[in-house]
Amino acid sequence: MLLLNELAKPKYHGESIIKIASSMYYVHEKSPVIDLANDLDKMKHIHSVGVVNDKMKVLGILVRRELFDLLGKPYGQDILKHKTVGSLMRPTTYFNYERNIFSVAGELENYLSNRKIEYFLLTRDNNEFAGIFASIDMMIYLSTITQNDINLARSLQANIVKDNTLVGKDNFSITGASKMAKEVGGDFYNIKNYKPGKWLVSICDVSGKGVSASLLTTSVSGMYHTFNFNESVVMLIEKINEYIFNSFEMQKFLTAAFIDFKENTGEVVIYDMGHSYIYLLSNDRVSRLRSSNSNRPLGIESGIDPKGCALKLSAGDILISITDGIIEQVNSKGIEFGENRFASIIKENKHSGIAVMKDSLLSSLYLYRGTQPQHDDMTVVMIEYKGSTEEIKSNKSL
Repeated sequence: MLLLNELAKPKYHGESIIKIASSMYYVHEKSPVIDLANDLDKMKHIHSVGVVNDKMKVLGILVRRELFDLLGKPYGQDILKHKTVGSLMRPTTYFNYERNIFSVAGELENYLSNRKIEYFLLTRDNNEFAGIFASIDMMIYLSTITQNDINLARSLQANIVKDNTLVGKDNFSITGASKMAKEVGGDFYNIKNYKPGKWLVSICDVSGKGVSASLLTTSVSGMYHTFNFNESVVMLIEKINEYIFNSFEMQKFLTAAFIDFKENTGEVVIYDMGHSYIYLLSNDRVSRLRSSNSNRPLGIESGIDPKGCALKLSAGDILISITDGIIEQVNSKGIEFGENRFASIIKENKHSGIAVMKDSLLSSLYLYRGTQPQHDDMTVVMIEYKGSTEEIKSNKSL
């Protein structure tokens, strides 16, 4: 006759701790230890049992591993053959089965950081046995929750930061691409036609990687959707800065390049906010553009006054901005991809169009790193100016 009894898991709502209970077995305190051991030997999936009195009140817990360790010692069975379960049970922490999982997890933080598996009892309001969960059950549940959150964050970020974007007309093209080092990341780019003939091309690199960085990129994206572009680009930059400064309290910041582009004339104004990875391909030369050192990254201080740098593109010029993850990617020898390789790929594809140029850059990076992991998020934006509307029409007529 089996001494073990099993409860049906009670109904619960939401994230009650009973949700992760992995054992619903209990045994009476007066049960013989040897008989319980025989039951457990037949039911190898049971790792722990609650010990109760005649009124189902919780008294303690008995862990399978600990019981069989005692039985395996010299004369263990002889010593324990007249013992009752109550004499071997041990106390443990117990929780009401309706407690919220996350509040319990907060109390068990030290246990969860310990590799040793610990067991905890669950009780009803009247201290009756309701189940058992282990620290490993909690860790698996929290891990699943975290992964689900990451998957959701990845899905949301994929809608915000597209892997690839290409827009354009006869006289210009703009493209962007982003590859995250982790499932979610801190790089962000945006291509926005904010007024007729005017485009704002932005690239941002948040300090750090992962979920916390993606939270900031999501917030910045939301500001693009709500900002009134009848106001100036400078005001957008100022608002982003104030939001980051006030919300993240200098724990996060971002470097950024905001490129205000006029499609009909090729005029651009670049607001380099501590980013600096901005390049111009003109004829056969790739030059790194140096802008005002007075612009600091966003989120470091309040009340900034962004300074822009004006530039007029000539027909055939390509303006490029990247995040540092591109040139700092290392290969198996620990050698960085570097600016020289970057510039060579850009020049090799100068007549192929920026879509091909961008794809060639990313595929070269993939081949270069080989078995090395991608160490940082990688993002690139490109503006190709083919000439004024009048020039394009003139060339077509010829």
